[in-house]
Amino acid sequence: MSNINKKDKKQKKSTVFTPKELSYELYKIITSEYDFKTVFDPCIGISGGMTKYYLENGVEVIGADIDKNAKNQCNVFFHQDIKNSDIPENVKPDLIIMNPPFNGNGRGKNLLFPHLFLKTMFDRFGEDIPVVMITGDNFLNNNRLKSARLKYVSDGNFDITSLMTLPLDVFNGIKFNAQVLFFNMPKLKPFYIYDESKAKLNLLPVNNQSFIDIERVA
Repeated sequence: MSNINKKDKKQKKSTVFTPKELSYELYKIITSEYDFKTVFDPCIGISGGMTKYYLENGVEVIGADIDKNAKNQCNVFFHQDIKNSDIPENVKPDLIIMNPPFNGNGRGKNLLFPHLFLKTMFDRFGEDIPVVMITGDNFLNNNRLKSARLKYVSDGNFDITSLMTLPLDVFNGIKFNAQVLFFNMPKLKPFYIYDESKAKLNLLPVNNQSFIDIERVA
């Protein structure tokens, strides 16, 4: 996830990684009810934070990112920009899990990156696919009556089945109002409160993985 740091007069862009405790907590919640075989992160990043526990536990992880250095965080990698996404038809994940950039526009001045990522995933894989997305509170709350984002969520053939609130300081080095949205996952509880102290880590050693690097640069 990339974030714009607004503390300085001159804004600067920085990369903020998903905390391993949060990643593991989400992994525990999801795998307690679902047995997904293939997971896709369209903005996997060089840390692979959202999918690392799936990879370590033998789940096939497909990743995409504009940074080619992210290729070692997954079994199959696509080097591409979400704005020019060209995911092959034979890629059919069971779960989309992602932490897209909170700020900045995608296509159109009112289309934030989380909106663009979510729409791209539903357009490509269908609106019934399970999706887990970390995003700012402004994705749902900071909108106007005629917000295109709210219209997209309310009119879509998908459901927000669960929500997790996140502490203001969950990400290292910044303070940001954020949440986790779960789409099309009715087996989970409707509401979670993230407590880092309860996110116990019980890591398994990383198995030898075979990596496939597929070049798809716009």
